[in-house]
Amino acid sequence: MPDVNSTRHHQWFYFEVSNMEANVPYVFNIVNCEKQNSQFNYGMKPIMYSVREAILGRPGWVRVGTDICYYRNCYQNPSSRKPRSYLTTTFKITFPHSYDVCYIAYHYPYTYSQLLAHIWKWSQTVDPASIYFRAESVCLSLNKNETPLITITAPESDTNPIVMREIIFLTARVHPGESNSSWVMHGTLEKLLSSSSAAVSLRSKFVFKIVPMLNMEGVINGCHRCGLTDEDLNRRWSNPNQHLHPVIYHTKGLLEYCVYVLKKPPYVFCDYHGHSRHKNVFLYGCSNSDSWCETDRSVPDNPADYLLLPQLMQHFSPAFALQLCSFSIERGRESTARVTLWREFGIKRSYTMESSYCGFDQGLYEGHHVDIIRLKEIGEHFCDALACLHNEPYWRTDVIPFSAGSLRLDLQGGLPQSVLEVSESERSDCSECEEHC
Repeated sequence: MPDVNSTRHHQWFYFEVSNMEANVPYVFNIVNCEKQNSQFNYGMKPIMYSVREAILGRPGWVRVGTDICYYRNCYQNPSSRKPRSYLTTTFKITFPHSYDVCYIAYHYPYTYSQLLAHIWKWSQTVDPASIYFRAESVCLSLNKNETPLITITAPESDTNPIVMREIIFLTARVHPGESNSSWVMHGTLEKLLSSSSAAVSLRSKFVFKIVPMLNMEGVINGCHRCGLTDEDLNRRWSNPNQHLHPVIYHTKGLLEYCVYVLKKPPYVFCDYHGHSRHKNVFLYGCSNSDSWCETDRSVPDNPADYLLLPQLMQHFSPAFALQLCSFSIERGRESTARVTLWREFGIKRSYTMESSYCGFDQGLYEGHHVDIIRLKEIGEHFCDALACLHNEPYWRTDVIPFSAGSLRLDLQGGLPQSVLEVSESERSDCSECEEHC
């Protein structure tokens, strides 16, 4: 199905199969896909949940399928501006049980109801003596669903008042089909609510404001890219409409309050996403020198501001691919959350974090599919990187490998002193910024 009120975005699928025979191969053809290429051609498999396996005590989603291919077919897309054929996703599944009920999906689902259930559980189990946890609604969506806003920090104290702490703002699931972003956010929330030393330190230093699901309408209706208005909400941040895009409007309003009323621009902003064409995990950031706008390029910036967090992620997360990170600002991305908040509010560490639907082609996890455990682990490692970013002495990391030499961190108290060391051969490759290097 296309997205609601749309004729486009046929990518997400999630359906039931029943009354099958065991050990008989069944071929599934999804014939109206639109993207020109897919990770289905590079090893990705769909996932399946078996009710019979769950009854036998083995519940969970598993990767399934053989003879998987993604190719152009002969069916025309009538809604395309130019005559263009659809593409087919084909795969073969041999079910282990007869007359089972199975669910097959593009990726691991994470529903709005699931999110609300977890929030309720956390609210009942968190120890208020050590964690300040608050869940409230930032606004009502178009369909009058509440938009959860989660606040996590350490309780108020005379020696560490909340008003003195920096703010970290996290969002996810602006594209409803990117359910992997919700699992990464789930890992982040579990880490922040844990008793680990990194979590304790983060809560004492920061106030976390988290909107874990920006497009619950799209999630509820099974959309892939848009919500009820057939608009990409990640292209509405520069000028959101209060009535058509209430969640974006009020979330941006909360950020504006932090910047202009509290005088506290977020120390880090990160919007969690999923990526359908790349493997691994990576970050998009913002650099003046890589902007399409000449005015931006004329203003020097400090690369350590936006490079340090990706470096730390590379250090902590085996799923992270530093070489895929990009810090360019393209004209077509001006209205995304990452660029809008960097430009309008001066948030230097404004990022989009992308997680693959498929898996990994480097490092410890090379050749493995991504799963729920690893997605949650990515969210946990992001917290570890944030803890180190704010100069936590228990991360005794003297040198973190850097793509152009090494990034040296002084963690012996005081503010981090970052020194970017560039060899002579590397210096000659960047003559335009040689003076800065």
